[in-house]
This record gives sequence, C-alpha cells and structure tokens, in this order.
Amino acid sequence: MELLKGMNTTEIFDGVIIGLIKFAEEKATTPFIGNGTLKSGAIKLIAGSVIKSSFKGNKIVGYVGSALQVDGTEDIAYWLWNKFFNKSSETQEDNSIVLWIKNMEKW
Repeated sequence: MELLKGMNTTEIFDGVIIGLIKFAEEKATTPFIGNGTLKSGAIKLIAGSVIKSSFKGNKIVGYVGSALQVDGTEDIAYWLWNKFFNKSSETQEDNSIVLWIKNMEKW
C-alpha cells in the first residue's frame, strides 16, 4: 500500500470532523436561512470567514468556520447548477420556514 505511506491521519481526522459539523450545521441552519440558494451560500461563507478570523488558534471553532465555508460553497454551486444547467422545476424552496414546517409535518 504505497499510496497510504505518506498519508497524514490528522488531515483525515480534520476532514471527517469538518464533514460531520457541516452535516449538523446544514440541518440546523436550513429552517432559518435556507439551503442551496445564493443567499444561504453567501451567509454561510461570510459567517464561516468571520468565525475563523475572530477565533484564530481555536481548532474547534476553526472546524465550525470551515464547515460553514464548505457548506456555503456547496450552496452557491447548487444554486449555479440549477440556474444554468438544471432546467427542470426541481429546485429547493427559498422560503425556508415554509419548507421547515412542511418537514415537521412528516415527523
């Protein structure tokens, strides 16, 4: 397994932690700012950058900031994809509170 020799397990751990935080953060913020929209992406990118720059040196807070930045980038990519390539009517609702209430009814 020559490929695994130079692998840094700390970076893998960091990626997993950021991914888990991103998953939770996305679920927590969707009812309030939406998901997969330009607006939600911009808010998450800015929030992640502010968090990371305000708490330099704090690894846990850095994970949260990175997760927000990754999710914000994903939201903008999703929005761009739907705007330019996906011509179907299948897009995420921008009215996030209505979407959240609809999902609550399913539970």
